[in-house]
Amino acid sequence: MESELKREMIRLYKDEKLSCRQVGKKLTLTRGYVNHHLKSFCIDMRTQEEGLKLRFPDKESRRGENSFHWKGGIRLGSVGGKYIYIHKPDHPSMHVHNHFAKGKYVKAKIS
Repeated sequence: MESELKREMIRLYKDEKLSCRQVGKKLTLTRGYVNHHLKSFCIDMRTQEEGLKLRFPDKESRRGENSFHWKGGIRLGSVGGKYIYIHKPDHPSMHVHNHFAKGKYVKAKIS
């Protein structure tokens, strides 16, 4: 491996605190390639918890649209997905987890 590429991988991972995936994207390499070579250079790899703390310094920044599970603010109800709820945290009649029944929202909007 070229020493210039090695130095750049280490700089991006350690100094700029990018993930293996982000380093790979910048250098047009795969995450696995970057991960393998950083380990072979005896670089201490971050744990998943450390990586999440770097990406999201506080827990609140992982909520809502920044969540890994964000689906555009729409969720299905617990009864076989029969009911649709939309994310409306400021609505006075919000349901569980800042969601509001879509049918009620449409009716209120029409009235």
